[in-house]
Amino acid sequence: MLKKSELKKFFKSPDYSPMTFKELSRHFEVTDPKEKQKLKAMLEDLVNQGYIFRGDDGRYTLTKGNLLTGIIEFTRSGNLAFVTTDEGQEIAVPVEKTNFAMHKDKVLVQIIGKWYELPEGRVVKVLERGIKQFVGVFETRGQFAFVIPDDPKLPVEFNVPIEEINGAKPGMKVVAEIIRYPSATKSPQARVVEVLGRVEDPATDFPTVVIKHNLPVEFPEEVLKETAQLPDYVREEDLEGRWDFRNEVIVTIDGPDAKDFDDAVQVKKLPNGNYLLGVHIADVSHYVKPGTALDNEAYNRATSVYLADRVIPMLPFKLSNGLCSLVQGEDRLVMSLIMEINKQGDVVDYKVGNGVIRSYRRLVYDDVNAFLEGKPEGDKLKDLAEHIYLMKELKDILRENRRRRGAILDIEGDEVKIILDEKGHAIDIVPRKRGESEVIIEEFMIKANETVAEIFHNAGIPFLYRIHEEPDFDTMLQLKNYLSALGIK
Repeated sequence: MLKKSELKKFFKSPDYSPMTFKELSRHFEVTDPKEKQKLKAMLEDLVNQGYIFRGDDGRYTLTKGNLLTGIIEFTRSGNLAFVTTDEGQEIAVPVEKTNFAMHKDKVLVQIIGKWYELPEGRVVKVLERGIKQFVGVFETRGQFAFVIPDDPKLPVEFNVPIEEINGAKPGMKVVAEIIRYPSATKSPQARVVEVLGRVEDPATDFPTVVIKHNLPVEFPEEVLKETAQLPDYVREEDLEGRWDFRNEVIVTIDGPDAKDFDDAVQVKKLPNGNYLLGVHIADVSHYVKPGTALDNEAYNRATSVYLADRVIPMLPFKLSNGLCSLVQGEDRLVMSLIMEINKQGDVVDYKVGNGVIRSYRRLVYDDVNAFLEGKPEGDKLKDLAEHIYLMKELKDILRENRRRRGAILDIEGDEVKIILDEKGHAIDIVPRKRGESEVIIEEFMIKANETVAEIFHNAGIPFLYRIHEEPDFDTMLQLKNYLSALGIK
């Protein structure tokens, strides 16, 4: 029986010249239909790995030297694309050299030169199509119908055969499925699989985002069954082996619209003059066990998605807004990090473990800011004055510590809040100013993250670190052109 290793060795031999499937079958004397299927499967696997590629003439060629495989992504302008290989190498591809590849396709690219500091390439072959469906606007022109994609990274119109219109009318937002991709001889085609509504109707915004980003909205039945079996409250048996912080003054500080509270903090002044900072994070792992349907669904979703007027949660409501939300006055299981911090802002001692808390108060950023600014709106927090002033005092120390270490502290831009009317139309965009309370939580979380990262780093344990991602290509190109225009190199 032919092995994949023999195939690879044959392709790499200096005597090999590109062959078709029939020629390869003849060479290896493969005549049995089942063995031919196995050979075909091995060839497809090697193509998917990028080890070989199948040309338009059906011949298999070794990927070598300046031939690489990767995912192609177009810039927002549509004038340039970049291929990122599995090894992380980035290759610039001018749009005229993309060879009918589309955004998110897996492609074989050949290096042909340099583009600024990056290698420049051309797409030799599309190995696998990345986008199967898209959202766009249905339009007609004479007797012809077409869909214009919303995504500027898909800068082509897709023709829609009359039998595939599915009741769409001009000016309607639709979901389209690609039935033919662009080529040198044929224009792209799509069929309308769902009509979302009029373009100007805000009700189409949510399904548009969901489909464009392939977001799961409903939870599978298996996940809901597992969730239903969870308790409705923290039981006595859940507290075994946990530190008990329920009599401590621990608070959450969030925005006024927050529905789920996943972190809480406490600050104390210690007898030796140092500070105790406690950061408590909801212990989701107590309820979501590895290998369960809940765990698999959370893994696939990766994160909760926050939109202007709603949230697509990573976990079912019973967990996200219930058992794993640190609501005021309710017992909740947490992972606790307790740090002792000196007057210079350095952590001199810490402990990490499982805990249980009972949030003393659900605080709102605006109320805490009003209190610290001496405004009447903050008077409701007078009973927490000592704790709030202590939090600000520690925040100032931590911030100064980061400044001494070279952190750029005030580069952040203000966030904004989108105001919607009762029909879902955006009627205003209001700046959301950062006050002292936002900075307090920011500094406490940074210190907690640094401490946990150091624990794993010092222990030499593999760990996922949170880092700043590489800048967007388009943005960097715009900055480069802007600086060049100013004479800065």
